[in-house]
Amino acid sequence: MSETKDPTAHPETTSKNAAENENVVSPKLPKPSIGGFDGIEIVSDPATEQASYSIDMSRARLRLATDIYKNVGAEFIPEPMEKVQRFDAPQKRRGNRACWVYFHPSGAYAHYGSYISGERFTWQADDFETLDTVKLLQIQAEIKQSVDESRKQRQWDQMKAAKTAKSIVATAEPAKPSHPYLVKKRVIQHNLLQSGDVLIVPLFDTNGEVENIQRIFPDGTKRFLSGGRVTGLYVTIGQPFSTDTLYVCEGWATGATLHEDTGHPVVAAMNAGNLLAVCTDMALKAPANVQIVVAGDNDHRTAGNPGLTKAMEASEAIGAMYAYPNFPCNYKDCRCTDFNDGANCCHVILESAND
Repeated sequence: MSETKDPTAHPETTSKNAAENENVVSPKLPKPSIGGFDGIEIVSDPATEQASYSIDMSRARLRLATDIYKNVGAEFIPEPMEKVQRFDAPQKRRGNRACWVYFHPSGAYAHYGSYISGERFTWQADDFETLDTVKLLQIQAEIKQSVDESRKQRQWDQMKAAKTAKSIVATAEPAKPSHPYLVKKRVIQHNLLQSGDVLIVPLFDTNGEVENIQRIFPDGTKRFLSGGRVTGLYVTIGQPFSTDTLYVCEGWATGATLHEDTGHPVVAAMNAGNLLAVCTDMALKAPANVQIVVAGDNDHRTAGNPGLTKAMEASEAIGAMYAYPNFPCNYKDCRCTDFNDGANCCHVILESAND
């Protein structure tokens, strides 16, 4: 049960649940403007200066916490420190630590994001005091240095993760059809690999190089390699562009269901935040006779329906169609969100009817 839509159509073409949230859009970050520290006064008395600094830092943390809640949906007040802090993403198992934040000790700016959606944000205090040119240039230099160091560290972490991923993929075996996750999802293994009791989803870049993996444990827990790249990576099910339609979706199991039900090839982007990057890559490669359909999740129980919202944004960006499973079903507590959920829900209904 699904619907396919033209992103250029009127917003009323979304499902009832999506329509209720059609005014909810993805977070738009204001352009940062650097003008000084957030209310920090320069005074001659060290004790007074420290007191003023502490008060203003608290205010900065509260404003940052508000920004994090607005864009990520998580309740968290970061402490001033030089290392990245991890905290729980909303709507996920307690202790998931899937969100992160780096809050500069000055209180002037922060970086934060979600490993689940792949989104990254930059926050900067918006009520700076005017500073003299020398101090302003000093702050700008500190920010640039921090960004450069973060970029270098991220590149190093990604290179290390890619090396590990290649090693794991090289030694892994084809997945066993009897793996608990595959049995639960009612799909065959396709191109999955297995190491011990862990399924391995190899993630490729646009050049076909393995850059990361997703590990799927028997209980369904999923993990990327720490520090590894995710944006722009994907896994294919079926041969891309071998038919007149190519589906782009989030998770591997969703892709497997789409491929098995339609016979068309599928590219799985792993999360909603990665749909745009992967769709853009596929659009550049696709022959003129191949239609791309962005198959989004229908997160009808999550504010803003991020799965459907991101699918619509990606489809609009490349001029493609989008599809989504039309939930909720007749069950009062329906928690289905993707095409695999829908397929399994149908199985449950049929089995119940035959009992």
